[in-house]
Amino acid sequence: VKYHAKIGGLSKIPPTDWKLRDDLPEVHTQDTCYPNPDYDPNYKTQYNENGEVVGKNYDEYLYCGLEYPREVIVVIDSQEKLEARYEKYPEYDFSKHMFITYYFTATNDNRRTVTDVELENGELTIYWKERRRISSCGRKNARMPFTTSFTVWMDKVEFETIKFKEVY
Repeated sequence: VKYHAKIGGLSKIPPTDWKLRDDLPEVHTQDTCYPNPDYDPNYKTQYNENGEVVGKNYDEYLYCGLEYPREVIVVIDSQEKLEARYEKYPEYDFSKHMFITYYFTATNDNRRTVTDVELENGELTIYWKERRRISSCGRKNARMPFTTSFTVWMDKVEFETIKFKEVY
């Protein structure tokens, strides 16, 4: 793959060497559900005649609708951006490399791989593919929609816009 792009980062760096800052908001994408921090099984959420929540929402899961983005892309190409996002991290050479985290909605825990990278007219396009898995009982591993992400590590390139495209 061009620009030495790969998912999963530097195999020599253990994941315990990375820690996101606690003060960052959680990333949620469109059409996902996430656990409600106010969930209390002893209370029932109250709704008005328009279907709007009155008071606190005690539902077990909250839904992220169309007001949320379909995807979130975070580019880390400098020490300053790294320090703004992570409180613990290994040494990384941003003169030669960068990494890009792609958040999106999924309904499975399949592995993903980068299949190609194109840089044309200032637009960086990263093509990725899902490795579909079948569970031990012969079914696909579908689940409730959730926000997931993967990080692409690659050579540093200059670009104006970026997009991720899934290849089937």
